[in-house]
Amino acid sequence: MPCDYSDYPLNWPEIRKRIGERSGNRCERCGVPNRSLRVGGHGGLIKVVLTVAHLDHCLRHNDGMEYGGPALPLAEANLVHLCQACHLRHDAHDNAEKRRRRADAAAGQGRLF
Repeated sequence: MPCDYSDYPLNWPEIRKRIGERSGNRCERCGVPNRSLRVGGHGGLIKVVLTVAHLDHCLRHNDGMEYGGPALPLAEANLVHLCQACHLRHDAHDNAEKRRRRADAAAGQGRLF
């Protein structure tokens, strides 16, 4: 499913660019370079594409860069440049919770706790 950028700040392309500059265009978890090729699970080649992840999963916490603030050092940042594999691992719990809530809503179920 494509990302819905309507909740992102208007200067998201600039923020994404600055995070890429900070990372040296490499995944900030595993170090793989952007646009490099990896061997996939079935032996085929996969092109690595880096994306920006929100560590706290909140689209409103953009290190102050939506207001022209600094690109924070990695140790202080909520935004990180991650490859697909690292981004999926980081978001796994949050994505599972969202799927559970959607399934509950579709079934007319609500959680009490």
